[in-house]
Amino acid sequence: MRIVKAKIEQVTEDGLIIMMSNGIKPLNLIVNKKDMTFEDFKELRGEYKITSLLQGCCSSCPVTVLESGKNEKDDNEMMEVIDKVIEIIGEELRLCLK
Repeated sequence: MRIVKAKIEQVTEDGLIIMMSNGIKPLNLIVNKKDMTFEDFKELRGEYKITSLLQGCCSSCPVTVLESGKNEKDDNEMMEVIDKVIEIIGEELRLCLK
């Protein structure tokens, strides 16, 4: 999956949300893990989900694009996304995650 932009949207004790873009559509990387560290993020520990909004004429609906833990192919693609996010905003993530 192509990722050209990433920004930390929210960090909580239960996880984090990263807003990303593939150059065409905005995507959200949602990670659920209590007391997450940078190493947890890097090693794909927790529940990872990438969502996008499907736009209708007058409403939108979130759609899951990719989810970890479903199959090996999705996990490998999720690792590629995580590596790209670290490449783009790794230092900022290190500061936000203990």
